[in-house]
Amino acid sequence: MVRLLLAAILAFGFVVSHVAYDEAAADFDGLVPSANLTGPSTTVVAQALAEPPLVPTPGELELFTLTNNDRARAGLASLSFDLDVLALARERGVAQKDGSTLSHYDASGQLAFVKLLTGNEVPYVRAGENLARVPLPQASAADRAEQALMQSPTHRANILQPEFDRIAIGEATDAAGRIVFVQLFRTAH
Repeated sequence: MVRLLLAAILAFGFVVSHVAYDEAAADFDGLVPSANLTGPSTTVVAQALAEPPLVPTPGELELFTLTNNDRARAGLASLSFDLDVLALARERGVAQKDGSTLSHYDASGQLAFVKLLTGNEVPYVRAGENLARVPLPQASAADRAEQALMQSPTHRANILQPEFDRIAIGEATDAAGRIVFVQLFRTAH
């Protein structure tokens, strides 16, 4: 059974979007995506061997630090930066470049982040996605995105989900020069 929770806010020039996905749980709390996958991450491993490792940008690292600071203030464990999913987070950011609104869906109507994780055989027990778009300047973009995400209850719920242990943050610039941030959360085991 698939249940979706979408929330979008437009405030202070920021657009943020959150989706929750639960494929198996009968007791859906509406906040945290989850699905069961098994098997090795062969596609991701093959890509890692064939290509040089990706390195997070300064903006991606800044939002990562701010996200972990939010978790620390809530008494939660820090997330590790998920380099295995960094390329997918960036791909999701690029997918937002041409749209006037942020979207969690691909052209076929499927949740894009779930399809990407599954298609790349990335194991997870729970996964979630937050999207945020902020105007320039670049120097304060991560801070403004973090503030907007934390002001939204559904985004805040993903950020403060105690079961998540990893996050990849992707950054892209849209056609209007605005900065799009993607937070891909997961619990690997």
